[in-house]
Amino acid sequence: MPIFFALFFYFTILFYNYYKNAPTLEYLIKRFLYVLYEDPLLRIEMLLFFIVLALMIKLYNSFKNIIKRYQKYLDVFLFLFAVIILIKYYVQDLFKLNLEINTILEMYKYLLEHTSLFLNDVVVLFSGDYFYLVIFLFYFSLYLLFKKYIKKSNKLLYKITYFFIIIFILFISFSFFINYNHYMNKSHLNATGLESNQKPKKEWFNVSYNPVKHYFKNRWGFSINKNPNIVIFLLESVRKDKITLERSRYFNPNHPNNIFVDHFYVPIPHSTNTHFTLLTGHYSPRKIHYLFYNLNTDFFRELSEKNLIYQLKKRNYQTYYITTNDTSFERERSFLEFLQLNIIEKKDLENYGLQEFEWGIDDYALYLKTQEIIQTIHNPFFILYVFSNTHTPYFNPKPEVYNKYSNRDRLGRYQNVVEYTIDIIDQIMDLYSHSPYYKNTIFILLSDHGESFGDYNYILHDFSLYNPEVQVPFVMHSSYFPYIFDKNKISYGNLLDIVPTIYDLIEMEVDHLYPGKSIFAEDYQFYFFLYPWGDKSKIGIIKSNKKWLIFYEQSEIQELDLDDNQINTYFLEGELKNFLIDWEPSFSHK
Repeated sequence: MPIFFALFFYFTILFYNYYKNAPTLEYLIKRFLYVLYEDPLLRIEMLLFFIVLALMIKLYNSFKNIIKRYQKYLDVFLFLFAVIILIKYYVQDLFKLNLEINTILEMYKYLLEHTSLFLNDVVVLFSGDYFYLVIFLFYFSLYLLFKKYIKKSNKLLYKITYFFIIIFILFISFSFFINYNHYMNKSHLNATGLESNQKPKKEWFNVSYNPVKHYFKNRWGFSINKNPNIVIFLLESVRKDKITLERSRYFNPNHPNNIFVDHFYVPIPHSTNTHFTLLTGHYSPRKIHYLFYNLNTDFFRELSEKNLIYQLKKRNYQTYYITTNDTSFERERSFLEFLQLNIIEKKDLENYGLQEFEWGIDDYALYLKTQEIIQTIHNPFFILYVFSNTHTPYFNPKPEVYNKYSNRDRLGRYQNVVEYTIDIIDQIMDLYSHSPYYKNTIFILLSDHGESFGDYNYILHDFSLYNPEVQVPFVMHSSYFPYIFDKNKISYGNLLDIVPTIYDLIEMEVDHLYPGKSIFAEDYQFYFFLYPWGDKSKIGIIKSNKKWLIFYEQSEIQELDLDDNQINTYFLEGELKNFLIDWEPSFSHK
């Protein structure tokens, strides 16, 4: 049956295309297993996937007599379908042919949009990148193939279960073998023969808190007008070294109205955690979304007056959270409602008729929504825009325009979408610049975290503490900033500093203490912790111009500079290791 060979061939190529961005198969599988265990949403998606697969199998069995009659024609159709996709994705790139299969897919999508919302969601999911469609067809074809060799098909489920148990055992054994050889053979450590000038000390890991002070006025001798509007553009998965802000008419680093922070970091490379820290000014527990199931706890009661939104509402700010994503992800909506934000999300933007993809809706919707909001808001207001296009699969709605890099390559498509997002932000800024609010508004552009493309053997985000995932762009834009004469001296900052910095700019009196500090403080100290969402075996610390990454399992410390140039690698001493293992799970709750 040619369809099996065609799909298997395509699936193999597709897997290789993905795998080449993850240098070790062990990491790829380990990441999937960890996320599957930790992410309830993924488990639900997989459950729905297998339900649909079971329904397809049921339908196949119900109509197998009819299918058998036309089996040859079906095989030829599926074979040609698979071959056409192969041509579209690989031969087109090789020979620069223009075969517009997307036109056919758009026709099917249009028909299904007028039939069922559920079917439309399925088509949107598949149309992002034929990955899910091919995976589905591949496993369904495998089922048909197995039926030829398994007489009692009702035992198929047990056989598949046993198969995956064996694979899991082999994976664990393989992982142990790899880790054993890597961890026990430490001759590669200290290969340079260098000695560290400064090693992490226990006292470094005390979480220090700072009072809110008005450094800005004291430093430059003038105040920003009372209650300025605050607009934050929070990009999704945009790393600092992959964004060209020179493209922007408003956030260009050389613009006189801008403060550009060269070394800016997020403590944890995961969206929900960044949203929490950005709105509260506090370290986020690693699995903050688990706490969202019950907000009636001491942890959240302590935050009821310590968060940014509460303090702004005391000054009668209108507060908005506008996203092209779905706030049900990791139950974040409950937290946003706890803060009493006005929430505008994907479902509220669908009336614009823009394209959807598996992570959200085209970010152009934010521009269209701003056109409406800007007619109804009044001073003062706070708006947090949360973008989606730059999240995997890096949805590019205009590949014919944004094609500086290859749209067939993951990294290329990502860079094109980053440029698309910058242009959308400029269009939103055009709306503000022609409004009466522009002169009295502080605009902030940053990202929730970065993204790995094989850097340091990582892909996507959540797991790495190297710069591709934790260093992000940060620019502040305001008509007040041209009067600052030494903006270039403000070169360090992290996500924990944003809340104290806003309090500083608007001269808000707040009695609470925060782990961050205004970036305008003359005695500012660059000192905070890094920790991954998806790996409990490591932590990082940045102090002054050095970064230390501590790997518990390997008993290893890497000392780097802020550009991730490795200076030294040495062993983690047992006493410090035991201290950190006990300390790390609780530090973000303090």
